[in-house]
Amino acid sequence: MRPGHLLALVSVAFAGAAASLLLFRLYRAPSGTSMPQRPGRLAERWEFSPGIDTRFSYVPLVLASLLTLYLEFLLIRWISSEIRIFAYLKNFVLIACFLGFGLGCYLSRRPVTIAPLVVPLILLAALVKLPWQALREVVRDLPLYLGAGTEVHVWGVPRVALEWSSLPGFLGAILITVCLFSLLAMIFIPLGQLVGWHLENARRGLLGYSINVLASLAGIALYWFLCALYLPPAAWFTVAGALLIALLGTLRRLRWEAVLGIGICLVLIALRDDPRSTVFWSPYQKLSIAANVSRGETIAYALETNGIWYQHVIDLSPRFVASHPDFFQGVPIEWNAYNLPFRFYPAPSSVLVLGAGMGNDVAAALRHGAERVVAVEIDPLILDLGKRLHFERPYDSPRVRRVVDDARAYIQNTEDRFDLVLFSLLDSHTTSSHF
Repeated sequence: MRPGHLLALVSVAFAGAAASLLLFRLYRAPSGTSMPQRPGRLAERWEFSPGIDTRFSYVPLVLASLLTLYLEFLLIRWISSEIRIFAYLKNFVLIACFLGFGLGCYLSRRPVTIAPLVVPLILLAALVKLPWQALREVVRDLPLYLGAGTEVHVWGVPRVALEWSSLPGFLGAILITVCLFSLLAMIFIPLGQLVGWHLENARRGLLGYSINVLASLAGIALYWFLCALYLPPAAWFTVAGALLIALLGTLRRLRWEAVLGIGICLVLIALRDDPRSTVFWSPYQKLSIAANVSRGETIAYALETNGIWYQHVIDLSPRFVASHPDFFQGVPIEWNAYNLPFRFYPAPSSVLVLGAGMGNDVAAALRHGAERVVAVEIDPLILDLGKRLHFERPYDSPRVRRVVDDARAYIQNTEDRFDLVLFSLLDSHTTSSHF
């Protein structure tokens, strides 16, 4: 491991462990007593009573329930997109959210502090977005460190032997993953305290639980709505901040501190990953697309999903091949992977492309005389990008029908028949790893 990467690994592990321990101390009771240990003056500034208003109201219960489920879905989606290890361990994030919320309900009679909600969000945003190259590479390679010794080589993920030289990375990655779990759980303790207190003090318990469930469903619907609009994480966190400020109600001092904390998160999240690429957020995943330019001409586009290479958008039209013979010297164009199926089945009448992506297979089918092509792709934004950017414009052809659906669902429900079925990009490469 290079010195810069070791420094980044140690820094993340230390920051995560220190923040987890300091936040945990806010809730730790002294030995032999059930009362919480008194925090310092700085920590007391973040505290308030669970009963925000002097008289009981269902409004804080609605806001806390809505924010809890909204933030839970936000973190599951955002963390698994930005920190690759959680692409394989999505239930890991879910369990952390449940654990934190459950602890909050258990601690509902204690004063609430918003520090465990705001501080971990800032640390997570810094971990994902700070412009420190070694840090970004360490976060990206966490699965590589954790997968040491698995003897796996898939999709360019090399086999890593478990040796003394790989042991620091392996242990550091374990510590970082545990600290991330702890920080994610901490975020939900204050929300669990608020929800637990209001449910416990509701005059009509069944009504309180009903409001909790309905508001939670509203939080899920709100997050789904924002994702359906292709809005980025900055918009998600802005809404979360607005809900938190509304929840704090008349606590003016804490509202300004919440604004400051969410503002820091937004500044960090607004930092660009790579100035050479453009980032989009579809309802399913983070998409990054970058142009490949040669001698002033755009010859291809590289598409990444959740930071992992997914597809190259290429031009295999006869005009482009004839004008760029140097690009096709290694393999004859008819044996190119996209043209290969049509060597075995020339000029099919109807073609089904499952996982059509940005349209390379669809363009190949059209070039080889297909009379009808059905392109099935689950991500609508990938289809739209293909329509806008693919060099051969396959999705503009009247012979092509685009279907936004899961491939399995389409196969199970369609009554149509095809001469040729192409299995293209059926799964995100994000989930291909040592695991």
